[in-house]
Amino acid sequence: MIGYVTLGTNDQPRALDFYDGLIGELGGRRLSTLPDARGFTLYGTKRGEPMLAITRPYDGGPA
Repeated sequence: MIGYVTLGTNDQPRALDFYDGLIGELGGRRLSTLPDARGFTLYGTKRGEPMLAITRPYDGGPA
């Protein structure tokens, strides 16, 4: 079973605005955001279910 899928972005604020709306329409919500420089953010309906992760690239390159 897949726990989560990770997508990279170089524009975190814009991506989070987009996914807040999209995931909300699908019945999910933002579950957590790590306060580090990469801003790893998880979306889903609840922990233990498949989730979507949005983050900046680890190497700082283009997403």
